[in-house]
Amino acid sequence: MSLGHRYTSVKHMAEKDGAIEAMFMYDMFTSNKTRHWADCKFHLLVPNMNDFSKHDWLGQLSPVALQYEENGKTVVLFEHLGRAEFHFYDQHEPFIGKYVSMKRSFNLSLQYDNLGILSLPSEAEKHSVLSKDIQLLFYQWIDSWIVGMRSFQYGEHARSMAILCDVRASLVQIARILNQATIDGEDPYQNIEKDLTDASYTRLRATTARLQPEEIRAGYIASWRWGKDMFTAMAPLYNVIIDPTFMKKTECMMNVKTPQ
Repeated sequence: MSLGHRYTSVKHMAEKDGAIEAMFMYDMFTSNKTRHWADCKFHLLVPNMNDFSKHDWLGQLSPVALQYEENGKTVVLFEHLGRAEFHFYDQHEPFIGKYVSMKRSFNLSLQYDNLGILSLPSEAEKHSVLSKDIQLLFYQWIDSWIVGMRSFQYGEHARSMAILCDVRASLVQIARILNQATIDGEDPYQNIEKDLTDASYTRLRATTARLQPEEIRAGYIASWRWGKDMFTAMAPLYNVIIDPTFMKKTECMMNVKTPQ
């Protein structure tokens, strides 16, 4: 099944059987870019989850090689190695909230809306959602940074290096917002080489590290300075508040010596 046929098949399934009230999806296909291994991510609103069988409904897709549940989503792998994720909702509020958030951040295409509940968010709504998203990203950045640096202090270099990936993921998403770079799919690293400015990409590279203590420490120092600079630039615009005393205490963790 080709990417385009797989995409239209899901839409036709939603329109045909009445089991789906609304649906939207986004991936490389929605922005008219063709990649053979592109992922599709579908978000679907179901009237009553108790009367709905995800397994039976997705069974209409073929040929399917693997299908499994993971963290509230259903993942389908096709025989030609294509992949699709299905996120099912039975309440309007989280479904609409996801749509507004995705529409702000991603190149997204609405495919089916039987209820007429989805519409383009107003500028005020987009700014409100964006402010909440930015606040969450900065909180996640600091949280991961503290946990990772503490692991580094304990000499847990492998764990600290792994957590540095979480720190970097938050920073990449913040940098995308700062650079006004939308995303074609859910992965913030997708096409990052072209979407970030040269200066931002250089700072991203500085946050990477091999499993060497000095490199890990340097990665955390670089990630803190990059995050702090973006926080200084963006916090006043989006009303993101973090206690300055707490920031200073956190920054002092950079002074720890590399464990031998």
